[in-house]
Amino acid sequence: MKDILPGMTVHLTVGNFTKGTITVNGHILKYQSVYELALGDTVCMFDADTENQTVRLRKIPVNTY
Repeated sequence: MKDILPGMTVHLTVGNFTKGTITVNGHILKYQSVYELALGDTVCMFDADTENQTVRLRKIPVNTY
């Protein structure tokens, strides 16, 4: 998990996102987020717990025109 750094961004796709888990750099992790996440969202990891293999995510707002 040393290759997962706070501040990394990930775009949620069918291949890396399910309800409750996210795959980052080959690691399957549980996540916590205060936002409702969906496919197509971009998230930023702001905390990683290596003991419990859990990351905390923050949704990055995307401007739509």
